[in-house]
Amino acid sequence: MWTESEIDGYIRKHLKEGRYLHTLRVVKASGELAKIHGLDAKKARLAAYLHDCKKYMRENELREYLMSHPEGLKDADRPAEVLHGFAGAVFAEIEAGISDMEILEAIKWHTTGTPGMCDLAKVVFLADMIEEDRDFKGIEALRKAALKNLDAAMLMGLDLSLTYLLKSGKYIDPDTLHARNHFLVLVRDRIRINSKANI
Repeated sequence: MWTESEIDGYIRKHLKEGRYLHTLRVVKASGELAKIHGLDAKKARLAAYLHDCKKYMRENELREYLMSHPEGLKDADRPAEVLHGFAGAVFAEIEAGISDMEILEAIKWHTTGTPGMCDLAKVVFLADMIEEDRDFKGIEALRKAALKNLDAAMLMGLDLSLTYLLKSGKYIDPDTLHARNHFLVLVRDRIRINSKANI
């Protein structure tokens, strides 16, 4: 399995400077969030290092890459906007030698989200949104939420993402919609249970 240093060398070579610096900020935010929520910070950092490793592959290259590996075949027909996460997960497993399913899941779903994400995947998804250079309406509330409850923060983050995608007229991956509804139910059920417990 590649070390952080080896991964850093790879992404430094294959990403534009701005994207590389973004990656380093996501690594930092992922490690911090993981510690706060009692997760493995090293695993979170590894996933964050690789989350955008295929960001600058051309669309046809991404599709060919996914189609050439059984692990990526089922995702090769997804829209161009989300392909890099799926290709990144395949790269992490096949070429970087990472077998930990939580790390691979975090890389795979960092753009779209999906129902039933592990906590490590939630951490990387959120870290990608709240890294210190991000600035958009609602980010401070999202940053605070991410420190307290991952599921509530995921719901907030997905709502913000969907609002942006709708306003921009961009493609919305079905997994993002399913993830939003999944976390909505989780959060509502948790509030309902807590309300009953306090009666």
